[in-house]
Amino acid sequence: MVRYVLVSCASLAFVNGHVRSLRNRVRKLTTVPAPDPWRSLPVIAVGGLAAVGFTDDSKSLLVLSSAGGRSLYDTGTGERIARDRDANLNNWLSEDNTMAAGIGVVADDTVHVAGLWGGGLSTLTSDGWSCTVVAPDWPIERVVLQPPGADVITERFASGCVQIADSAVSDLRVAGFSPDGRTLVVATAADITLWTR
Repeated sequence: MVRYVLVSCASLAFVNGHVRSLRNRVRKLTTVPAPDPWRSLPVIAVGGLAAVGFTDDSKSLLVLSSAGGRSLYDTGTGERIARDRDANLNNWLSEDNTMAAGIGVVADDTVHVAGLWGGGLSTLTSDGWSCTVVAPDWPIERVVLQPPGADVITERFASGCVQIADSAVSDLRVAGFSPDGRTLVVATAADITLWTR
């Protein structure tokens, strides 16, 4: 029994040292522009943002506001192309809060959404780009864009990883890629930022 406790304490010391090293390495990241081939679109202010979801064709992003209805944005330009101010969530949100009725050009579609109420977006593209959320100083979360083969968590694979956003100003709702992997969104309680390639 004593031997087990000693091994556990030694293992715990190793894990604590590893976590401390990882935390310190991630803390050194600063928000920078995404690398080529990614280009950012202007930040879009959205009061009370609750969830977002890409349409199946990846051409549009549906944005849900907890009190202000739905908006639809073009993922290539960031331009708002439709708006519905119906604040009654029961009219357009599924019972489990993971699907929303579309508006505008996707009015006949249902869109998977992710954010405040759960759900998730893809964090990996078919050609290997990935994004991850890390929180060395929780509750502040950082969004890291990782080129193919890179991983910010593993030091030897961390080269090329860049922090593209943090939640120091507003709560992060979700970060992820469109189905075709050509658009990345970071959604907070107050805004959305899109990157395209």
